[in-house]
Amino acid sequence: MRHKRIELNDQTDSFDKIKADLDRRKKHERKTKRRRFIKRSIMVSLLVCFLLAGYKFDQWEGSRLNKIHVKGNALLSDSEVVSLSKLKKNDRMILNWSGRVQRRLNKNEYIKDSHVKIIYKDQTALLQIEEETPIAYEKTKKNLIYFENGAKIELDDKNIKGIDALPLLVNIKDDALKNNIISQLKTVDEGSRIAISEIIHIEDKFEKESVKLVMNNGYYVFTSVETLPLLNNYATIISGAEPKNKCIYLLEYGPTEDTQVATAKPCDFEN
Repeated sequence: MRHKRIELNDQTDSFDKIKADLDRRKKHERKTKRRRFIKRSIMVSLLVCFLLAGYKFDQWEGSRLNKIHVKGNALLSDSEVVSLSKLKKNDRMILNWSGRVQRRLNKNEYIKDSHVKIIYKDQTALLQIEEETPIAYEKTKKNLIYFENGAKIELDDKNIKGIDALPLLVNIKDDALKNNIISQLKTVDEGSRIAISEIIHIEDKFEKESVKLVMNNGYYVFTSVETLPLLNNYATIISGAEPKNKCIYLLEYGPTEDTQVATAKPCDFEN
């Protein structure tokens, strides 16, 4: 009996296709690995170059801060503002960009606003600030300055300027009274406020909040803390007073808050 010949063409074709497909996959994987290797090599090389360039730049003398200029400060000293900015000579400029330094300054409650400019080519930082409005100060171990927004700061004599333009609080031992004076001073216009040299608490059994204001032009004003805002009319009052009448008494408000009762007379004490 004669047997039929077995045909394997279909199986052989399938095997060849599978082998060819595996070869293509391996080739694609090798190509992908080479691409990844090249990409990683490039990334590592760029990172090394970047780090090397950063190191060289950091070691370069021109990358460090050399000068710091302060503008706009009427009360705080230059050194105090620089201290608040946390900038120091020889600092890395790249780590102290304008916005970062500006945020440091604006965090301080006695600085209303600031503008900072870093000039890299000149290795210079320009600090332009606007201070909160100071109201008064008193002598403690240092100088305690009160601001309109409620902030206060204690500064050494060597770290302060412009303090002579502020009223000095004298013999104000009670904190509640002191806070009331500060609060009322906020309602006094700047022109009248800078005319005050000292604010002195007067011990009076009838009026516990009586104060004497020593004025810069040789006058004296007697008033209670409650009527302190009447000082806004100080210039008008002294313009109508005789030269010998150096003591001004602000007694009370008139029929309306826009009017007042005030009198000027010679002082009965020695200066």
